[in-house]
Amino acid sequence: MDTMDIMDNSKLTLGIQIHGADLSRWPEPLAEQARAWLRKNEGARHILAEAQAFEALLDQAPGHRPSPALRRAVAEIPLRHPPETATPRLPFFLASLLRGALSAAFVLLVGITAGWLSAGQDADTAPSQPVTILAAPSAQAAAEPSVEGAELEALMQLAFADELQAELEP
Repeated sequence: MDTMDIMDNSKLTLGIQIHGADLSRWPEPLAEQARAWLRKNEGARHILAEAQAFEALLDQAPGHRPSPALRRAVAEIPLRHPPETATPRLPFFLASLLRGALSAAFVLLVGITAGWLSAGQDADTAPSQPVTILAAPSAQAAAEPSVEGAELEALMQLAFADELQAELEP
């Protein structure tokens, strides 16, 4: 038998609190352990007897039904406190359209504000050199003519050769 399967007074009390003093309502493995513990332990029988007496006392208590005056008072609560008038709601498609229009207006307002704020910059606060997106060529690449550069110059000479010859002829 596992140590978890051993019944003691604290487990018996917990079982009574959960399942009641009637062992027939307990899960069968737990009820068998409780019966075995009750056969061996006088204190456990006393705990069970007290729980059974308490349940019998509760069973003898008269059932209480609410009085007609209490039932009437509870039924009149909505009459004394009418619900607040509900705000009218737009149909779903109109509400969606309105949300979209308000979102677009907000974006437009942010754009106009950003443009207005950036247009007010002085020439002194503007950057002195334009921001370049491409990185500057390295010193070695600038010193050596690239193949692309040579090809580009040859193409330029071919394209403007007629104009040069026209200028040279009298």
